[in-house]
Order: sequence, then C-alpha cells, then structure tokens
Amino acid sequence: MIPVRQMATIGAAAFIVAASLAAGVALRRAGEPPVAVANPSAAAYTLIDQNGQPVTEATYRGRWVLVFFGFTQCPDVCPTSMTYAADLMEGLGPDAAKLQVAFITIDPERDTPAALKDYLANFDRRIVGLTGTPAQIAAAAKTFNVYYAKRPLEDANDYAMDHSTAFYLVDPNGKLLRAFALQRGADEMTADLREAMSLRPTKAHAP
Repeated sequence: MIPVRQMATIGAAAFIVAASLAAGVALRRAGEPPVAVANPSAAAYTLIDQNGQPVTEATYRGRWVLVFFGFTQCPDVCPTSMTYAADLMEGLGPDAAKLQVAFITIDPERDTPAALKDYLANFDRRIVGLTGTPAQIAAAAKTFNVYYAKRPLEDANDYAMDHSTAFYLVDPNGKLLRAFALQRGADEMTADLREAMSLRPTKAHAP
C-alpha cells in the first residue's frame, strides 16, 4: 500500500502536468531549478482573509507571496502541501518575515473565513487563508492560470474539488514569477526560495 504522503505527491504531479499544459506555465522537473513563468503578469485578486478582512494583491506589496490554491476538505494533497509550506517557513528562519504564504480556497461554498482559520492553525499560523465569492475565486484563479472543478461524489449531497497543485511565487511588486511543484524536499525548495528572493523583483508598471 502506498503511504498517504506519497499518494499526495503522486496526485500533485498528475494535476500539475495537466494544469501546466493547459495554462502554459513552465514547471520544473525533479532535480531541476524552478522555472520562471513566461511574460510575468500582475497577480490581481480581491478576497477576504480568515479574519474577515478585505485583501487585495496590494495588501502584500513589498513582500514575496507564495500562493497555493486548495480546499479545507481535501483529503491528501492540500494538507501535505500546507505541511510542506510550514516546513518552508521554518527553514527560512528570519527570512520568513519577507514571505507571506497564502492558501486561496477553490471551495468558497464551504470554506468560510472561520473554517480557513481553524484549518490553517494545524500547520502554521503565519499562513493566511483567503476566500470570497465564487466570482472572486474564479477571477483569482484565472490570474494564476489555476485549474479547478467541482466533482460530484456518490453521495448526491457531497462533492470533491479537482485542482492544480503548484505553489506560485509573486514578487514584492505583485508580479507572478515562478511556479514550484512538490517534486523536491522542503530543504531544497527553501534553498530555491532563498535564491529567488535574492533576485531583484520586476519593476511595477506605472498606473
């Protein structure tokens, strides 16, 4: 029997390949450095956080942001990814203050601010949970070229969510720069992040 953590990684790889082909986002292969997104674009969104406060891409201007799209009732990939994110924050040490990890739900029907707050408390309280209306979530996902879809289960009153499983790195000027897959250990990805965050961010376009 394949361990749950390994199953999560296998599932992540499958979703990442499908999403990257559909969206044209370049992702690394195992053992390769993260690949820059072609033609970096602004990562725009209007959502609310786990405390019910309004959030836009401007909220985190001046900090690096590592974004993950998922949902709290995800059985494997999402909790594995949030454990991974918590390990990254721990590995960055004082440099973690330069980075905001954001978990954007693709299941706003069930993922209220309170649900996100309770869920993320299991990993690292520095991770912010973001939700909004279905239209706001769809707009945010489009910005990151993220795939997601509701999948009915045998119980007609229940459903799961299929979704992309990459992490997306946004620079301090709000530009989407890189996509990271769950294909290397947390220590190696921490090193990747340190390297990426040492680079000069792209210049913001004048309004």
